Amino acid sequence: MYCSKICPFTALSILLVFQNCKSPGSNKPDFATPIFGIWQTHNRDIEASLHIFTDSTFHVDVHKDAGIEVSGVATLLSGQNLIFKNTHGTDPASSNPYPGKYTYTITGDTAHFTVIDDTLSRRRGLLAGPWTKSTE
Repeated sequence: MYCSKICPFTALSILLVFQNCKSPGSNKPDFATPIFGIWQTHNRDIEASLHIFTDSTFHVDVHKDAGIEVSGVATLLSGQNLIFKNTHGTDPASSNPYPGKYTYTITGDTAHFTVIDDTLSRRRGLLAGPWTKSTE
């Protein structure tokens, strides 16, 4: 009698706990949160992809300038503000750790970044155009 009342509740509790678990170290974007995911841009002769991961990291690959890549930390702030801080890059500009603060807006599958404070001209230029969310 006791188990017939407690066992279903215990099984349901265990199921709910494990349903929300993610594998440790997973860098896969969570598409339920709008800014997380894979974004693509094709503006002003720039073709690039931006991956913003749920573990607060990002990776950019500039396709037309072969070999330019940058990785770093993307810190989400209150509202729709975030800070990009480069930690690794393939050249001095992409390795510069100066943080860049931006506001972002998302309409449908398109994101726009507006600079608040960023002294890195390459990052400002790269983020200036529209970014479309990828379904990859």
